[in-house]
Amino acid sequence: MPAGAVLQVLQSGTSTGISTTSGTPQATALSVTITPTSATSKIMIFYSLGDVSTNYTSGGSGGIKVWIYKNGSALNQNGNQWQYPNAQTGYKIGSGGSVSYDSPATTSATTYAIYWASQQGSAGIVCEIFRDNTTGYLIVMEVAQ
Repeated sequence: MPAGAVLQVLQSGTSTGISTTSGTPQATALSVTITPTSATSKIMIFYSLGDVSTNYTSGGSGGIKVWIYKNGSALNQNGNQWQYPNAQTGYKIGSGGSVSYDSPATTSATTYAIYWASQQGSAGIVCEIFRDNTTGYLIVMEVAQ
């Protein structure tokens, strides 16, 4: 196949809202296992968490952090930060997603999953994803190199 050709596309989706105040990364329902056809392929990773919100019940600052995990380990060690206003009370609602890629260098089954946490890990900041049952997706695409 020529470089840039899409070899396979797999996806996972959910619309079940979840919330947390924990700063510990936790799994979402977004997980996909792909078996690359070539060890030289790149895997493009697209995700969306539907509507996300932070509710600052006691003020302060914080937000939502999101990680892409591969076979149980974080690809982006520090996570991506969303919804990070400073010293507010009340709701902040938004939506968004991200794109990344990986070079797995294998033809073995590889699992990608989305994890998330509260940036602050504080009981005063409630974070939600897939808010009001909006749909989130994880799409992985194998691309020939």
